[in-house]
Amino acid sequence: DDKFKNLRTFYSYMYAHPGKKLLFMGQEFAQFKEWDYANELDWDILKFEKHKKMQHFVKELNKFYLKNNEFWQIDYSWEGFEWISGDDNQNSVISFRRKNKKGDEIVVVCNFVPVDRENYTIGVPEEGTYKIVFDSDKEEFGGSGLLKSKKITSFVSQKSKMHGLKNSINLTLPALSVLYLKKSKKKARA
Repeated sequence: DDKFKNLRTFYSYMYAHPGKKLLFMGQEFAQFKEWDYANELDWDILKFEKHKKMQHFVKELNKFYLKNNEFWQIDYSWEGFEWISGDDNQNSVISFRRKNKKGDEIVVVCNFVPVDRENYTIGVPEEGTYKIVFDSDKEEFGGSGLLKSKKITSFVSQKSKMHGLKNSINLTLPALSVLYLKKSKKKARA
């Protein structure tokens, strides 16, 4: 189970990090053996639920990536990327912001250890509600579904400075997972 969680965590981190993306044949469904040009891929392992769920995860991650230009519009410049926290070696958690040309952003939080983190706090740029828009730990992907079981769909900021930002949010982070968060748009007044 941890191997599949690790793979989902790494793919989610890679897709959110600047730079072009590349998965080699068979990686989308967690093929066991190295690719061999003389043989076909091990398609038969898709009869196993974990491999089928991994393929579904990669499909959904690809869709998310294409729909959210924060991840790719300015991936060639520091203007599209900003660290929130890249030095928490005690907890093995990193967080950063990905931005598009309009200034829209996605906050990315990666938990690289097999331990759930309750009340994990990071700084955020604006006051408001940060909605979970992608969770690598969903049950449909083969994860534990921790956030769904706790009915957590978003996190509300507090006016408390952290990581050089004016606000912060307390998170629940599933073990070996990545969360993508977007600040909810303010509703227009009537």
